[in-house]
Amino acid sequence: TVWCNYVAVKNESLSFALSGEYIENVYVTQGQSVKAGDLLAELKQDNLKEHIALREYQIKVIELKIKHLKEDQKLEELRQNAKLNAIPESQVAQREAQQQKASAQKEKYEQQLQALEDSKYIENVHLKELKQALAERRIFAGIDGTVTYVGAVKEGQRSKEGEVFIKISD
Repeated sequence: TVWCNYVAVKNESLSFALSGEYIENVYVTQGQSVKAGDLLAELKQDNLKEHIALREYQIKVIELKIKHLKEDQKLEELRQNAKLNAIPESQVAQREAQQQKASAQKEKYEQQLQALEDSKYIENVHLKELKQALAERRIFAGIDGTVTYVGAVKEGQRSKEGEVFIKISD
């Protein structure tokens, strides 16, 4: 007969980062094996996923607008250079007027580009905030192991910040 005692090398106690939110889903049960990064439980999300998808879409639209604006700017520069080259060197006043027109056009494109870049930055800030809000509503496994405890969930139960909700041992 061999007597042995199993002792966990690592233990992880997990809790929600928010209080007062409805617990929506618990994806694990006691005794279940989990991998690091597995989603274990989440709070009600109030359309956060849809808002995140919308922000990601808006960022892609802005990126496309930036790409098209840069292409338009290159075409306009080629057009302005062609007009400049068509003016004989002897007509200095006309050449200077064309150069000023080209500079004004370039400045206009740069302003539009800066406005789009600013919009993209703002959208990314909002996206980061939404993703942080979503992360605060979820519990992920930090280690590979076995679920040793899951808090009981009744319908309509709300979260309590810092209160151990799930324990994992390796």
